[in-house]
Amino acid sequence: MGGLLTVNLMLHRYEPRGRAERFTLGVLGFLAVLSVIGYARFGRFHEYGRFGHHTYHYHDVYHYAFGAKYFRELGYYGIYEATYVALDELAQSGARETPARFIPSVRSLEAPLTYQPVARVREAAPEIRGHFTPERWASFRDDLGTLLDLGWEVPWWRAMFFDLGFNPPPSWVVASGTLANLIPFTPTTFELFPFIDLLLVIGAGGWLLWRAFGPAPALGYLILFGNNYIASYVWTGGSFCRQPWLFLLVGGLACLRLERPRWAGALLGMSAAFRVFPLLFLAGGAVALVARAVNDRTRWRALVEYLAAAAAIGSILVGASLVLYGVEPWRDFLAKISLHNRIYWVMHIGFPRLAAYAPEIAKRDFWYETGLARFTAWQEQLQAVRAAREPWISLVQGMAVVAGFGLATRLRPCQAALVAGGTALFFTAMPANYYYIYLALFPVVFFTSEARATDAVRVLGAFALLVLIALCPLASRDDIVQNAGINASVGAYFVLLLLTISWDERTLFSWWWRRRSTPLLSTPEEPDCGPTVRPRERGFRPQTGGPYWTGETACRGQCGEGLASPAQKKSNVGTIRGRACVAGLSRAVWVHAPAALAGSRFVG
Repeated sequence: MGGLLTVNLMLHRYEPRGRAERFTLGVLGFLAVLSVIGYARFGRFHEYGRFGHHTYHYHDVYHYAFGAKYFRELGYYGIYEATYVALDELAQSGARETPARFIPSVRSLEAPLTYQPVARVREAAPEIRGHFTPERWASFRDDLGTLLDLGWEVPWWRAMFFDLGFNPPPSWVVASGTLANLIPFTPTTFELFPFIDLLLVIGAGGWLLWRAFGPAPALGYLILFGNNYIASYVWTGGSFCRQPWLFLLVGGLACLRLERPRWAGALLGMSAAFRVFPLLFLAGGAVALVARAVNDRTRWRALVEYLAAAAAIGSILVGASLVLYGVEPWRDFLAKISLHNRIYWVMHIGFPRLAAYAPEIAKRDFWYETGLARFTAWQEQLQAVRAAREPWISLVQGMAVVAGFGLATRLRPCQAALVAGGTALFFTAMPANYYYIYLALFPVVFFTSEARATDAVRVLGAFALLVLIALCPLASRDDIVQNAGINASVGAYFVLLLLTISWDERTLFSWWWRRRSTPLLSTPEEPDCGPTVRPRERGFRPQTGGPYWTGETACRGQCGEGLASPAQKKSNVGTIRGRACVAGLSRAVWVHAPAALAGSRFVG
């Protein structure tokens, strides 16, 4: 319903602030509030049986709050062993009952397909304690005692010791680790930790989108955020500083829309420093800004400011992490993330995961010691399936990335960031399912009051995608089959994006094939300047939002007449040459290269 109302506002020209528009926005607002409440599971948050309902995510807050606070001592591989030793000491001292005696083994984070018996962990206890000062070890034990005071069950800790540990980059720890060391760990602070993410992503993020894109896109974002099955509160809601990267991505897109490149670069650079993959969104925005600058030399400054701000904030955070923690944590992080991206986890999403799907591989129990052996055998099967399909997989990946970044040159920077970055992320990597919370931003960037059918398809498609994802669990109880359906749905949406954007550019493609002149390649000798002054949005094509007009001109800006400014008249020749260079490059990518690959000869 929210999608239909959003598209309705796009396609129907209601009287500004009229009764119909206000009523539609009111309904959208009601749905947005309902969605946010639904995201919080209508106030139930997380359920812990006899311990009641709480805002915190017991499993996740342990990994991220403790991992951030004691990062200097634990690094990326030591959290489970140190926790077991501390729990064992607490149990032997008689201070409290702990789950230590019920834990037979813990996962090895250096080799995540193996595990360590706790007897071996006890033997290494002196070495583990040696990474802490006496004061820090006492603090670590006390904080674990506070976590146990919240309540515990043996299955909780068994599952926690077989997760994948603490995984954000050291540059994230610079900010979140400082915060974790400033805040004492108490039952109250554990209850309050989730509101850091909620206030940033829902409150501040929603306000930024409202200011930059308008009320309808912002409300659509909240509706999709609250109804994303693969990124619901159950997954990472209630953790410690898990979603600031999303708030920074939202802020970066809003600043791109508001033509504030320095702030956009700084926010997207910080998002990339917190979670490495937003580098792809940063690159997508840069591609669109490069295309603008080529078409209009006065826009090079915006590109330089954007990249300089991103580089500055990234350098500050990475440099601070090197000063505080050294080079070794970065080596461990890169090795760990690289290994994780080569393993096929059940609920991770990406084209490589979909390409290795085989219907004959049924659901299995991958938990604990015997489950790891089955999981290892499953990995070997999937690797064999991928190896058999590998030439085609690489071809599809390359075509998708080239198409995403190529079409990004025809879009607004905020649109290009999501299209190019999202396409590259899905087709080349396999991030965890909950990172696809950013899908809620696609209707925001493609919402426009001067929409065509393709704009409506892209916006409505995002809402339809989340409906399909929510229906996947109803189609099968097998998690592997569910994951394949979710992957196929997400992949279909990215293909839809690329096809609809290509359709918007069909006039340009037609010129390549039919040798027809278009306004994009008009020359000073043959200006295309109609007698009618038609108001357009400065700096964007009305069809696709890509770079087209380059100044406040009354004509099409090719002859430098009409209401063109003196600066515009002076830069016309360079502008036209730049457009010809872009068109020539695009012709080489989209026409000559496919013809050569097909073994045919392009004539003309």
